[in-house]
Amino acid sequence: MITTTALNAQALFQLNNHAKSASGWGVGSAISTLHNNFDGIFQNPALMAKSPKFYHLNYTDFVLDINTTSLNVGLENRFFKYSLAVSYMNFGNFTEKDIKGNTLGNFNANDKEFSLIVAKSMGDYLAFGFSGSYLNSKINNSSATTLSAAVGIQFYYPKEQLSVGLSLKNLDSQLDSYTDKTEELPNLLILGLSKKLKYLPAVISLDLLKFSNYDLIFNTGIKFNTNQYLDIMVGTSSRKFDLQNRTDLASLTAGISGGIGLNLNGFHLDMSYSSLGDAGEITSFSFYRIME
Repeated sequence: MITTTALNAQALFQLNNHAKSASGWGVGSAISTLHNNFDGIFQNPALMAKSPKFYHLNYTDFVLDINTTSLNVGLENRFFKYSLAVSYMNFGNFTEKDIKGNTLGNFNANDKEFSLIVAKSMGDYLAFGFSGSYLNSKINNSSATTLSAAVGIQFYYPKEQLSVGLSLKNLDSQLDSYTDKTEELPNLLILGLSKKLKYLPAVISLDLLKFSNYDLIFNTGIKFNTNQYLDIMVGTSSRKFDLQNRTDLASLTAGISGGIGLNLNGFHLDMSYSSLGDAGEITSFSFYRIME
């Protein structure tokens, strides 16, 4: 039996914080400053200013019956660049029982997110971005809804191909909740850095994340552009070690993510695998195309 009184904001609206692309999972979700790329626009909306026009479809399979589907389109006009996105997280089907254990039927739990991301470059070095999202979480006949915003800034130094970014997420306004108590998401501050390596065809990235109610998390990854057809991604996150609740060699190995990207005639297919050790694994698939 699931009761909504046991829920809190940290378990709700999970769509707002995890990666929405296979390559994002592949590099350990260290995506908030990846330049000329749309993987990190949900972590730092300023990245949209340097992103090409695109359309992108992602499917991510989590543990148990949990999965997400996301559709994202990047566009531009004479004033700014922007993205429209919709995401759906399915938590699976559950059996509803009363306090005596009698079966009352089945029900579904899900999260939905609708987002608008707007960004603008201020010259060659600086970009600003803003995102707004409508999030709805539903369990059986109960639901919770919130409006969430994020702001971000990115500095890019072309000579060194160095990118530094700072963003603040989960600036929420609760519309309704499961209980009488509000369930607003904890604020999230993200400091990111990425750098193209001088002697390797690769970009290394690092994100430091600080939730208002959680210790510091670090994500790090590297993406190799081996040729025009194949990308290879490797990454990890300190949060995965926390999920293992141990510090032996097996837990360190379990924290590693990896993926590959195939580029064929302008069409791109990314696939990634993230191990959570005893907790399970995450597999993700993305299809996208850059529009001229």
